[in-house]
Amino acid sequence: MIRQAIERIIFGSRWLLVPLYVTLALSLFELLVQAAVKLQSATVNFWSLGDEGVLLSVLAVVDLTLTASLVIIVIISGYTNFVTTVEMRLDDRRPGWVGTVDFGQLKLALMASIVAISAIKLLEGFMEISNLSDRELYGLVGIHLTFVVSAALLALADRIGHRPRTYVERPARAPVARVGRPEDARRKLAVQRAELDAGKSLTLSTDFAD
Repeated sequence: MIRQAIERIIFGSRWLLVPLYVTLALSLFELLVQAAVKLQSATVNFWSLGDEGVLLSVLAVVDLTLTASLVIIVIISGYTNFVTTVEMRLDDRRPGWVGTVDFGQLKLALMASIVAISAIKLLEGFMEISNLSDRELYGLVGIHLTFVVSAALLALADRIGHRPRTYVERPARAPVARVGRPEDARRKLAVQRAELDAGKSLTLSTDFAD
């Protein structure tokens, strides 16, 4: 009785994640507002931005888009993996990967998104290289390389963990004849001798009778 109550509390606690996912969904509006501000600033100052300014504005929007996509992956995959399953229907027009992304694929998708965001930040830093010190550039490169190596190691570990195991069938062993104890062998030999002696005595008695 107590065990069942504890299990209900433990498994029911997963629904506490739902408010967090709702908060993440609401944070998408903040990213949308920031993207609108970037677009408005790029539109007003379009003629004075130049090529680098336009590229930086586009990269900023791409950065926000990747961040929003990362949030969507966390919300949907986390909900389907940790809270409850999602019923898929043919006419609901939901993405095909909903309900099929497991925890390993979720980690890889998160790391890929983080690496892409880090690459965008690094590219923005090189576009404004005159305004950054060497230490800041080294920091951006180091952080990006750290994310890349971490993603590669995570993908390698996931691949090794999902590699099918091959089993080598061993040839069947031939049955081994059991050797009895010496006492049993001597007893059997004595019985055979006794039977042989009895057969000989019976033959001799038959000959005498004839």
